[in-house]
Amino acid sequence: MANGRRRVKSILSVQSENRTLELHNEMDQAFFQYYRPIFGQTVSHITKLRWKELYPHDDWGPEELERPFSEEEIKEAIFIMAGDKL
Repeated sequence: MANGRRRVKSILSVQSENRTLELHNEMDQAFFQYYRPIFGQTVSHITKLRWKELYPHDDWGPEELERPFSEEEIKEAIFIMAGDKL
């Protein structure tokens, strides 16, 4: 019975360009040619963020994200946490 289940999960043939493909390498190539244009292209999104336009009232930039935390900021974060999180 195990072999019967295996056959049910197999693709026995594929219809591609008005042809029926039954050989594994032909089906493999058909799938590759169909999905390559969909998944094979990389899209380049080079975007430069203008922080002052996004946050005009804030006086900080992306360099602030790399600055080490101060002892006061760490203490404040710990005291804000619920007691069961410590």
